[in-house]
Amino acid sequence: MKITLLPLLAFVLLIALSTQPLLGAADASPEQVVDTAGKILRADTKYYILPSMPHYYRYITSNTDGLGLASIGEFCPLDVVVVNGYHGLPLTFTLLTLRKWFVTTGGVVGNPSWETIRNWFKIEKYDGAYKLVYCPSVVQSPKHLCKNVGIFEDKKGNKRLALTDVPLKVRFQKAC
Repeated sequence: MKITLLPLLAFVLLIALSTQPLLGAADASPEQVVDTAGKILRADTKYYILPSMPHYYRYITSNTDGLGLASIGEFCPLDVVVVNGYHGLPLTFTLLTLRKWFVTTGGVVGNPSWETIRNWFKIEKYDGAYKLVYCPSVVQSPKHLCKNVGIFEDKKGNKRLALTDVPLKVRFQKAC
């Protein structure tokens, strides 16, 4: 199994995520993404992305594990990693248009283009929870790659988010 690490993923998940037509067809009424309290995710509200238990990854150890930023080998870019024992850093959803949401900390808000294509993700319903998918189909192209966001553990034990065949099953918890 080939695993592709996406360095910009370090910036991606901690500021904004996509939902709108990305949970279903553009002409269908998409199912709303909800948090752990059953409430619809709201723009400009902070949430934690938490691994949903039970989980298939051996290194997700508890319901309190979350996502954070870490410098792995280089100062920049930072990587998004699983942090054990606390919820990690909260993220904020930012609505860009009525039809799409944009994922970035490194892109330019409101600038969907080939220059920002590495920052496009979506949330999909998955096994009673959700999964994150990198899918640049939001930009017109004859072919596009859609890949699950999962976990890759390197030789030093760092648990980084990466594009994998096995998705990381997640839920969203409103930050206090």
